[in-house]
Amino acid sequence: MCFSKIWEQLTQPAPPTPEPTIYTPVSNRPIELQEIYNILLAQFPGIDFDVIKLSDSVSILCNMDDVAYFLAEHEANKFPYVAEYYDCDDYALKMAGDFSIPQWANLCIGEIWTDTHAFNILINEDKEILFVEPQTNEISTELFGSGTKITLVKV
Repeated sequence: MCFSKIWEQLTQPAPPTPEPTIYTPVSNRPIELQEIYNILLAQFPGIDFDVIKLSDSVSILCNMDDVAYFLAEHEANKFPYVAEYYDCDDYALKMAGDFSIPQWANLCIGEIWTDTHAFNILINEDKEILFVEPQTNEISTELFGSGTKITLVKV
């Protein structure tokens, strides 16, 4: 091939980079801050009101199809566990942060810490509290770990 043909190929504009496709969640049922507080207080009688941190006046209840899609794509569990350096609180923070992208950020999901463990919490469209173990993506209606005292709920 002659030099001019090579130069022509090298100087061609690059094809446009496609925009990444973001799955649009189907969740669309709003819930107000006070109702989230009421659900949390009913679930955890005796919880210290000051450990509950809610960031938005209105959130969107989680559709479980969206949660299943997210967990199937979630990569937090690929990082190795290292005690005190990348442990349960880091996994919980990463999962909550991974939900904080356009179209997903207002879903009613966050972090919960007990006196022994940190994991994630969500409120589904049936207004049930569910817990997600971010190291395994397991979903449960029960707290993970042996802790009994809740020290932080951040949604």
